[in-house]
Amino acid sequence: MKMGLLEKLFRHQEKQKYETVSKNGNVGYRANAVSTTSQNAPSETYIRDPNLTPMVDEMKIPVRKPDGSTSFVTYMDSVDNDEYALVVPDGNAYHSRAGCYRNWGPYLGSTFSGWELIRVSDAVANGFHKCELCEAAEYMAWHPEDYVRGYGDADRLDPHVVFGKRGMPAFTFSAPVRNSDLSITDFTKDDEIRDQVNQYGEGKLYKGDTFLCNTFGKFKSYRLGHPNAPIEMHVIGVSTTPKGAVSLRIAVYEKS
Repeated sequence: MKMGLLEKLFRHQEKQKYETVSKNGNVGYRANAVSTTSQNAPSETYIRDPNLTPMVDEMKIPVRKPDGSTSFVTYMDSVDNDEYALVVPDGNAYHSRAGCYRNWGPYLGSTFSGWELIRVSDAVANGFHKCELCEAAEYMAWHPEDYVRGYGDADRLDPHVVFGKRGMPAFTFSAPVRNSDLSITDFTKDDEIRDQVNQYGEGKLYKGDTFLCNTFGKFKSYRLGHPNAPIEMHVIGVSTTPKGAVSLRIAVYEKS
C-alpha cells in the first residue's frame, strides 16, 4: 500500500460521494465510497483523472473485535456505534473514523496491524482520549453549513469559524429519547440539554424539566471521569429511527 496513492485518493474525495453501510457482526462501519470518474474527454489530448474507487476495496485493514473475531475496515469506514471505537498499538487516542489516520504523518503509513475495536468506556479507563480529528469530522457531518475547508485541514481551522460561537465541542454523542410523549417536532437545533447524574455517571438527561433518557455509553463514561465538570449541552441534530423513535445528536461543551 503506497501512501502516495492514498493521498491522491483523498484529494479526490470531495468531488463525489455516496454512502453505503456495511455491517460487521454486532458493530457496523459506515462507509463513504468515492467516485472520481471525469467528464467525457473533449479531445484526444485530454487527460482523464484516474478512477480510484476500486482501491477502496483493496485497503482492507484487519480489526480484532471484542469477541476475538476479525473484521476489516477501509479508510472510508467509521464505527456506527457510539459505545465502540478503534484503537491502534502504542496510541493514546481512540477513533470513530479509520480515515482520520490519513492526517497523520507518512511515517505512520504502515500502521495497518494491531487495530482493535474496543468499548469506549474501556478506552477511557485505560487513559485514552477521543481523537480530535474524528470529533471534528463528526461535528461537520452534522453541521454541513459549518463546513469550511474540509477536515483534512482540521489542524489549521479556527474552531470559532467552523463550529460557531461556542467553538469546538468536547465531544458529541447520540441519545435515543425514551419519553413516548415527545416527537421530533418537540426539538430544534440548539435546544439546551441538561444532565442530573451521580458520582458514577448514572442519571438522566432533560430538556428543561422534561425527561429524555437515562445516561449511557460515551456520556456516562465522560461523567464518570469528570463528575463535577461544568458543561453545556446543545442539540445539533434530530432524527427518527426506523421504528419511529426520536434520536438526538448532542454536543457537549466544557465551560472554562
